[in-house]
Amino acid sequence: MVRGPGERVGGGGPGAGGGRSGRADPAAAGGKAGIPAPGADEVAARVALRRRLGGGVLSLDIEDLLRLLPHRPPLLLLDEVLALVPGEHAVARKLVSGDEAGLAARRTGFVFPATLAAEALAQLAGLVASGLCIPEEAAGGTSPWPQLVALETLEVHRELCEPAQLDLTVSCTESPEGAPKDERRFTGEATIAGDRYVTATLVLRVEG
Repeated sequence: MVRGPGERVGGGGPGAGGGRSGRADPAAAGGKAGIPAPGADEVAARVALRRRLGGGVLSLDIEDLLRLLPHRPPLLLLDEVLALVPGEHAVARKLVSGDEAGLAARRTGFVFPATLAAEALAQLAGLVASGLCIPEEAAGGTSPWPQLVALETLEVHRELCEPAQLDLTVSCTESPEGAPKDERRFTGEATIAGDRYVTATLVLRVEG
């Protein structure tokens, strides 16, 4: 078992708001080259419809994620959100193929870094913390996205050395007394076929 340090990271580092390299080019926010990005009203209507159909619990496919998250492949580490209650919790999955950029060519063989699993949890937590407010990027502008400001704990329970499905869960927990009002704390877990892979405690800053 490996425990990561509870270091605090800047908003420009990896996480729910990630580095600048992971943010969308407004011209490509639709996720497909040459196709204009949808307007914020269109994205909001799509999310509202899914929320009504799910009785308040949302499911999001890859098209939804490309429109809602500022990340783009290969830095987008969610394939599908199975259930999400804004401000509370979410369940998602990520298929690890073994062909991820920069990993398949390693001379020592394929190993999926646990830090990428933590990043996937941070992206899922960002969706929960945002309340699914529609980023203005979807309309060609800019909008702040929840930023990962601390990875308080990171425990790695095993290695991932072959293609597999990551099952991801995050839950918003109570912040300690005296914590900044704009911060949200989450516990997250990534499992493989029911076995623990990574567990983490994350802190996100939510502007606005």
